[in-house]
Amino acid sequence: MKKLALLIVVIVASVATAWAQSSPVTVTNTTNCAYLVRLVATEDGCGAQCPSAVVCVLPGSSVVINPCNPNWFWDRAVVVPTIDACQPCGSLPVRVNSPAPTNCLGLSNPMSGVHCAGCGFFTVDFATLTTLNIF
Repeated sequence: MKKLALLIVVIVASVATAWAQSSPVTVTNTTNCAYLVRLVATEDGCGAQCPSAVVCVLPGSSVVINPCNPNWFWDRAVVVPTIDACQPCGSLPVRVNSPAPTNCLGLSNPMSGVHCAGCGFFTVDFATLTTLNIF
């Protein structure tokens, strides 16, 4: 009976770890302004990091960002307001942590910021391990 219980614990831990590791993230922008988005993955102990490519997310669109290392955890997203040509426009970036177990920088989620191209306030929410919303 003890062996069965141990086996169940090992299986559950393996499934939870596999589920939490990096998978592609869909970034959905429901605002009327554009943003640059970069995701950062990290190993479990927050040592090494690997950032994704910077992706422009146009108004009313969605993009998929693939993991730079599928064995690591998504740790955070960095979202920079831009003009529609995807050039940063001077607003401060918004950084949010993912729902993964790391949170290496102690960030919050969701977070809000002010867009500099006339869009006012926006919110970034790393809603699930595979969904980042900008609204």
